[in-house]
Amino acid sequence: MAFAALLAVVIPDDFFSGQAGRGITGMMLILAASVPLYVCATGSIPIAAVLMLKGVSPGAALVFLMAGPATNIATISVIAKQMGRKSLAIYLATIIGGAVLSGLLIDAFLPASWFLNPLTEAGHHHESGNITATIAGVIMLALILNAFILSLLSKRKKEPQMDKDQIIQIKVEGMTCMHCKAAVERELSQIEGIDSVEANHQSGVVSLGGKVDSWEKVEAVIRKAGYVFKGKI
Repeated sequence: MAFAALLAVVIPDDFFSGQAGRGITGMMLILAASVPLYVCATGSIPIAAVLMLKGVSPGAALVFLMAGPATNIATISVIAKQMGRKSLAIYLATIIGGAVLSGLLIDAFLPASWFLNPLTEAGHHHESGNITATIAGVIMLALILNAFILSLLSKRKKEPQMDKDQIIQIKVEGMTCMHCKAAVERELSQIEGIDSVEANHQSGVVSLGGKVDSWEKVEAVIRKAGYVFKGKI
């Protein structure tokens, strides 16, 4: 949301005016920007809304929503290592081709006003001090603060300290966000004998508490989740 707000300030209102933000040209421009940019499916929504307000067509915005989360560099590198370049080429062709085709259909058959009017009306209501928008903003801020406070409390919660001999650290490649961290922790915690899992998506280090009976099973679980097991540290 912060990145979307920054784009709203930095990008001029007429930056994507004309053909630059429409048709296949606008879609290719959006694709070129979405590949190096890591953005999750949820985070792409406010960015796509800002791009539409700056003149990008609804079809091009859909391309960003579909291809952005699926074609970032981290995902591409993992697929290339795990499945090979041929599978990567098929994956990219399917994602990009499907996104562009869907975008062209949206622009051809659905009026742009269906998408743009709700955005502009929301902006006008916000500027006029609409009470509903104010209440929604306060609720969202409260939820964000609540999640932040709960996260701090969970870190400070006193838990039984495990003997260092019971902690095993492994290296996992491909984790890029908190969603990846949660996925790895969830999958590994289901293995019998593992009592606790703590993953660090920034360093790629995963700490396992308990006893590991089969490293082949650990590797298979990590691979099934979409990540790369690099062994014990």
